[in-house]
Amino acid sequence: MHGKGAESLDMASVPRSRSTSISSDSQLSRINLVSPPSVDPKPAFIASSAASQIITTDQEFNTADFVAEDESTGSAASALVTPTALEALNGFLDHLLFNILAAAKSTRLSCIRPAVADVLKPRLAREVVSVADDELSDYIGGAEDEQFEFPGGEAPGGDFDLIRSWKLTRLRSMVYTRLGDMEEDDEDEYIAQERLGESEGASRRFSSHVGNITPAAAIFLTSIIEYIGEQAW
Repeated sequence: MHGKGAESLDMASVPRSRSTSISSDSQLSRINLVSPPSVDPKPAFIASSAASQIITTDQEFNTADFVAEDESTGSAASALVTPTALEALNGFLDHLLFNILAAAKSTRLSCIRPAVADVLKPRLAREVVSVADDELSDYIGGAEDEQFEFPGGEAPGGDFDLIRSWKLTRLRSMVYTRLGDMEEDDEDEYIAQERLGESEGASRRFSSHVGNITPAAAIFLTSIIEYIGEQAW
């Protein structure tokens, strides 16, 4: 989560193709994932260009999977990441995010961290929490910095709305991730379209309402999404 876009990934040798995506949910999760409702935009945590570049870093490639060099242009070979595979992976990450929030019943980091262990299998849960905590410490100097949770460190108020919280969180994660293409202007457009802001027009993304995603939680969850997304290929 160190920068936007696929350009932050190092290019290695010739990439390989992928026509299938992540394995079944049962290999990663300890529960049967509940499907979230269909919403706009479609999940886009990982862009096609980023997926192609992720594959180039894998040294255990099969050269038979490569697209040969284009003799007419002299351009290097490129990876084949099918739309179906990319859609399946992004959909899985969306399901995962929804189920973590459902288990947490909150967007507070102190509730989200144990919820990861409720959703993912133990070993993977430990790995992703460790990675996310390391990423978080780079931004706020420590994963337990409650002052970064809500303005002034105040406790959230109101009832937890899973669907609304998930909609806001997925948008924020799609902006934060270095593997995607969404910009903040796109996020604002969808927030307005879905009427996810305050009734008086002010955004509640970072207010103390219980359903809002905080910067700390957004960084933490985005790091988990990136880690699993990169490992899936």
